[in-house]
Amino acid sequence: MKKIAFTILIAFLSFSYSWAQELSVSGTLQDSQTKTPLIGATVVLTSQQDTSKKLFGLTDTQGHFHIGNLSNGKYRLNISYLGYQTLQRLISIENSQPLNLGVVYLQPTKTMLQEVKVVGQVPPSQMKGDTVEYNAQAYKTNPNATAEDLVGKMPGIIVNKDGSVTAHGETVQKVLVDGKPFFGDDPTTALRNLPAEIVDKVEVFDKMSDQAQFTGFDDGQSQKTINIVTRPDRRNGQFGKLYAGYGSDSRYSLGGNINFFNGDRRISLIGMSNNVNQQNFAFQDLLGVTGGGGGFGGRGGYRGAGGIGNFLVGQQNGIVTTNSIGLNYSDDWGKKITVTGSYFFNTTNNHNQQTLDRTYFVSQNANQLYHENDLSSATNYNHRVNLRLEYQINDKNSIIFTPRFNTQTYNSSSAVAGAYFTTDSALVSQTNTQRNAHNNGYNFADDLLWRHAFNKRGRTISLNIHTEFSEKNGTNLLQATNSYYKDPSNSFDTTYQQSQLNSHTNQISANLDYTEPIGQKSQLLLTYNTSYTSGYSNKNTFQFDPVKQQFSMLDTGLTNDYKSYYTSNQLGASYRYRANDNLFFTAGLSYQIANLEGDRVFPMDFTVKRTFYNLLGNAMLRYKIGNTKNLRVFFRTSTNAPSISQLQDVVDNSNPLQLSTGNPNLKQQTTQSVFVRYSAVNTDKNRMFFAFLGIQQSQNDITNATITAMQDSVLAHGVVLNKGSQLTYPVNLNGAWSIRSFATLGLPLKFMKSNLNLSGGINYSRSPGLVNNIKNYANNFGITFPIVISSNISENLDFTLSYTPNYNIVKNSIQPNLNSNYFSNSASARINWIFWKGFELDNNITYEKYNGLGEAYDKPYLLWNASIGKHFFKKQNGELQLTVFDLLKQNRSINRNVTETYIENSTTSVLQQYFLLTFTYNLRNFKGANFPQPNRDHNFFMFPGRPPGGGPPPGGRVIMHGPDE
Repeated sequence: MKKIAFTILIAFLSFSYSWAQELSVSGTLQDSQTKTPLIGATVVLTSQQDTSKKLFGLTDTQGHFHIGNLSNGKYRLNISYLGYQTLQRLISIENSQPLNLGVVYLQPTKTMLQEVKVVGQVPPSQMKGDTVEYNAQAYKTNPNATAEDLVGKMPGIIVNKDGSVTAHGETVQKVLVDGKPFFGDDPTTALRNLPAEIVDKVEVFDKMSDQAQFTGFDDGQSQKTINIVTRPDRRNGQFGKLYAGYGSDSRYSLGGNINFFNGDRRISLIGMSNNVNQQNFAFQDLLGVTGGGGGFGGRGGYRGAGGIGNFLVGQQNGIVTTNSIGLNYSDDWGKKITVTGSYFFNTTNNHNQQTLDRTYFVSQNANQLYHENDLSSATNYNHRVNLRLEYQINDKNSIIFTPRFNTQTYNSSSAVAGAYFTTDSALVSQTNTQRNAHNNGYNFADDLLWRHAFNKRGRTISLNIHTEFSEKNGTNLLQATNSYYKDPSNSFDTTYQQSQLNSHTNQISANLDYTEPIGQKSQLLLTYNTSYTSGYSNKNTFQFDPVKQQFSMLDTGLTNDYKSYYTSNQLGASYRYRANDNLFFTAGLSYQIANLEGDRVFPMDFTVKRTFYNLLGNAMLRYKIGNTKNLRVFFRTSTNAPSISQLQDVVDNSNPLQLSTGNPNLKQQTTQSVFVRYSAVNTDKNRMFFAFLGIQQSQNDITNATITAMQDSVLAHGVVLNKGSQLTYPVNLNGAWSIRSFATLGLPLKFMKSNLNLSGGINYSRSPGLVNNIKNYANNFGITFPIVISSNISENLDFTLSYTPNYNIVKNSIQPNLNSNYFSNSASARINWIFWKGFELDNNITYEKYNGLGEAYDKPYLLWNASIGKHFFKKQNGELQLTVFDLLKQNRSINRNVTETYIENSTTSVLQQYFLLTFTYNLRNFKGANFPQPNRDHNFFMFPGRPPGGGPPPGGRVIMHGPDE
């Protein structure tokens, strides 16, 4: 893998020897009166020799613009901006030298805003460095559309059925509004609570961490990000919507959002209450449900991001009642302090009935079938508080402080009926269990980042200190009746026990970065990272004492007291060279020493100590071809240590037929990754092409081993594994591979005034596992080709059509006879039509079909939701809407899951047909234009402009005066 990455780097570096100096026009656009930068202004260059040749540009957060790929000659410059007089000027490029126009001033227009007529074509999209920028005015949506509806029309962006957003083949992890966080990191919340009409620009880029943006060296912590740039005339006022609906079967839905914008001060309030599965705000992995995956790893050591995803959880299965409320605040306190913060509370009540069928790999000649029915209910209460404070001490120093806190209470109950069968349908074992769990916990994390710029340009130092504390407490009650069908006689047993769990994790890490310029084109980064993590987990299990009528009999086999410690120190150096504006690369190497220690004090003393020595490499190359194409190649090595739940060797018997435990002998996992990203934007034809290729390989991959008992066995500490039951535990194995590729082409369909997204992806994963001590490789090969057509006809007619075929090939090495191919079809159509006197029709149709899962799962279904509404009032901002959900009564939920030890099909509960009558009121009260204020932060990068590969700077502004300014 390292040889491949090195070959790619050498191949692309060869371009630098013959690359000529680029001819370009650049400048800075400002208000003629306030001298403030104008963000998002349209710059058009028209060749005087060939007037059909037009090049477009947009000003960034500092008012800068840059148009390259030019040749000698005369051009007409046209600059337009909403609320300002259009500027036209003839310019000339001579002697093969780039032209810098310096500061260009625009005069505010005296005409009323609604009478302004902007001259010149608005480019639908443009590439600016590593950022793709879309102009919202080029895409038509209905009057009450959300930002989610708007971005779904843009080439290269797909809004998925679950509300997640994919941009350029990668999942969007963060949405900013004018460069600032909006309700934490949850993209769904941000996009669904902003109206499309306030959006001026949409920027898509990879946002690096604050420290990486400061140094200009990518630390591998980047996130695919969308930045919503609001219209200047929508930055002062109140807007939002309120809705309430009630329908058949006592279904209801009410809620809304209201936003108060006053320049930099922005306050948003959102809330909802419903029992129709609208889970607008997701919550984290529920306490007590997952064992705490993750680990202590990072970029060769812990580079913690807090582990607290703001509102981020994904859709729950089953039927969910949701109550939630959130508050978001952002403002500039004076000229030096910027504050953003949010509070969020939600409670969910989930009811679900799940049926699943698994085929386990038992040996090369046998397998075992498992069938389960699970009826469950769960209630979750969740509070989250997030804060970000940026303090610009002076032009040399700044501090960013980001504390995060959340607390959860989770209560659940379930009734499970499970059974194992042989392939000839003979019953092996079965269980009927009742489980009740009461868990609560908290998580606090913060990052404190100090940054300092020396007088010498390019010389910087920064220190990031991360701390995190988490705790979980819970009580779990289990009552089970288990039957085992053995030769020559059958037997059964009962379980009635209570478990008490207490666990906590403390963590502190620090990362020190120092940069030093080497000549005019190079820079050196020296970094030191240290981290310390301690974990403690105590589980006590008590059997029921029928004499005392209480849980007082300690079961030592199911009781464990475990401590773990993980310490790492890493020293590294990276070198960055920038040949010109179009070609640069970075390469680095670091050495890490990590110590992992586990200490079990009950039921038996046991200590394990391990030291790991790693040489970790990283490299990144960017090759920019004019203003329209961009190629980036990344190589990175990272480590991941096992979590305390993976290390603690206490048996979990919540399903008596499927026991699980930890493994204190686990080693650290090491992963090498290579990523290649290519993007091309044709502004004239509004065509976009994005391609992504990712390859990962792991040594000592933390995976699973499964043992199926051929006879009754006694595990450690006296726990019995009955014949036909299974034990699962984590192990380290080599041979894990994954390859993911995706390409998308976005282009307009002029004949039908629509946009077309053509995508394709080929993915492959090779996951090792142990099945009865025999290594099995699960190979999963998938091909997908999504097609999306979205209209751009008018505000009154809006539709989106999509079709996604998926073909999967599943193979495993231990049981080739279980290899299978399956195919899924998913087609959907959404049509919204506003017609005569404010009437509105909305239809949303989804068709799903599987082939190859089996007779019980291959049945197709058609989900059709339809509504009719009427708009009221003078501004048509009130609407009464009648909706019918699942018009054809065919709604279903089908899932396929492939692992290294089994193949699973499952179904879950879904909502059935209901009717809902809803009234919605849209609030719009804007006070006119509020143009951008002067930037109070300044760039602090080695090279002018945006940091390579980093997109817009944090907070939509640059941090501190750069050494090149």
